[in-house]
Amino acid sequence: MALVLRIPNDKDPFKLSTDASDFAIGVVLLQKDMQTNLWYPVAFFSKSLDVHERNYKIYDKKLLMVILGLEEYRHYLEEYLHKIEDLVGLSEPHFFQDSSKADQEASKMGIIYNSF
Repeated sequence: MALVLRIPNDKDPFKLSTDASDFAIGVVLLQKDMQTNLWYPVAFFSKSLDVHERNYKIYDKKLLMVILGLEEYRHYLEEYLHKIEDLVGLSEPHFFQDSSKADQEASKMGIIYNSF
């Protein structure tokens, strides 16, 4: 069965699904159908990585995906009343093992999350 984009509503929860390769990233905005308990796509976009972005470490690519996703779908998520939770595993213990990376990445993420 092929998935079809649904029209979003302001009642059901949203989540971002992201993926990256060495050359591009993709972000899908999903919304949960509370009757079926399934997630359905409501919007998507992809972006080719520029020369500099291709050299990013994996945690920087994950952060880039979240930032671009939040910026792209801001009009859906700004007034969203539900908490935005761990979007792509950025709070996993192994993600922030290096404390210098943790401080740097947490401050970047904090700036983005503060607007939601």
